[in-house]
Amino acid sequence: MSINITPPNKTLNLIGHEAFETEFFSLWNQGNLPHAFLFTGQHGIGKATLAYRVARYVFNQNRRLDGNIPVLDETMIPLSSININSDSKTAASRKVINKSHPNLFIIERTTSEQTKKMRQNITLDDVKGLDSFLRMTPNEDGWRIIIIDTVDDMNINTANNILKLLEEPPKNVLFLLISNSPGRLLPTIRSRCRTVNLKPLNIENMKQILNGYTANYSEQEIAAACELSEGSVSKVIQILTEVELGSIRKIVDLLKQGSGVDRNILEDLSNSWLKRGKQPEIDQFYTTLDFILSWVSKHLRYIARNGRSFDEEMPKDIKCVQSLIDRIGMDALCERIVSAKNILDRSRNLNLEKKQIIYSVITTLAD
Repeated sequence: MSINITPPNKTLNLIGHEAFETEFFSLWNQGNLPHAFLFTGQHGIGKATLAYRVARYVFNQNRRLDGNIPVLDETMIPLSSININSDSKTAASRKVINKSHPNLFIIERTTSEQTKKMRQNITLDDVKGLDSFLRMTPNEDGWRIIIIDTVDDMNINTANNILKLLEEPPKNVLFLLISNSPGRLLPTIRSRCRTVNLKPLNIENMKQILNGYTANYSEQEIAAACELSEGSVSKVIQILTEVELGSIRKIVDLLKQGSGVDRNILEDLSNSWLKRGKQPEIDQFYTTLDFILSWVSKHLRYIARNGRSFDEEMPKDIKCVQSLIDRIGMDALCERIVSAKNILDRSRNLNLEKKQIIYSVITTLAD
């Protein structure tokens, strides 16, 4: 069962990132806007939605320009406002929503004319026209905006091309860069942007965003998916539509056991998941086990970076992974994750029973 979420350019309401909106509004009114923002954070928390929201706001402001400094006029929203919401029915907003505003240049992966498939990277072909866009006299108002979604996808030639522009930014041009993995970027790109690290969404935020999209799921299913999602709406959707949620929850509970894998619990889990008449589809079966291994890997990286200093913002159930580290050791757990992934990958090409695959993956990981 699929869930079709509104794309970022057409999403009008933003939930969960009010702190940045307040900061942006202040910078805008003070005339201290940097030439580039780098929005970072995990996939699916609203980074691209925020970029298009900023674009709508900027293009809806009736401004004069005095060099690089924006000057307020009588139509400016009063300082008592703390967000950057814009009327979605204005001509400027409609053009941003349709990705057709003449002062907006969007850089993203495109379809290859040769293969008719989506390219793996953003290439120089995807930035054709950028130089002429920057040389043009701005239409309709004084600002031009470049959105790159995501900068992680740029190949090295494209990255160097963008770096040159960031090093010598044109007047009245605002770069909005989106990154799921800022550590992969050229340090010189990061250093030339104002980094905005957006936090994962809390469960209530995610429920608000998903309201209206998840009518076919129970409150319990949605709550469980939100807990496992680590603050990402796209991860919630993956859990609800691509994996077997009940089995994930049981596997996580099994991994919490402090003394190895309880064979009786593993047997019950396998029988429950694979009971006759409700055999999981093969794609869902592998996606579920893939998800568990990725979930453990991500929590392991979190602990490696932050140590044991758990706080209220830590990912849910992270103590489950910490207990594995305490019992097995961090290096050994890393090796076990790799081994379990190899088992799962090999099993795709073999005609193995699903129960045997479950046993092999879980015991390799945690026994």
